[in-house]
Amino acid sequence: TALTQDRSREVKIAAAIALCDLGSLPLLGTALDFIGVAGQRSRRLIELFRRFPRSRFNELAVHASRVDASPFIRAAAIDALAHAGGFGFADFFANLAGDAAPEVVAAAVRALGLTGHAEAPAILKRAMANDDW
Repeated sequence: TALTQDRSREVKIAAAIALCDLGSLPLLGTALDFIGVAGQRSRRLIELFRRFPRSRFNELAVHASRVDASPFIRAAAIDALAHAGGFGFADFFANLAGDAAPEVVAAAVRALGLTGHAEAPAILKRAMANDDW
């Protein structure tokens, strides 16, 4: 398939999006390996993640939690969960708001705003005290 064999990372991402729409995308980690490290900074990954079905949200949550994953991938996964997962991930986002990666913290704080988490103002205040902002 184009996901596994094409040389262009943009074609690979487009193939991953199409496979996701068809319910045939391999595990997220496998798909990201096929896309390659260079392709993992593409804004189109946000589009891919936002198309994930609810039954696969756990894969996004796992990648958002992985400190060894790129901050961009983690932030994109948080963004997708915030837009589609709703309040069910609010506590998860609250925990990620204390992450070491500023990109992850920013995504988690934005996600808290979307979910309406009760502790969002206090969490935002703590996040704003971080010198990386």
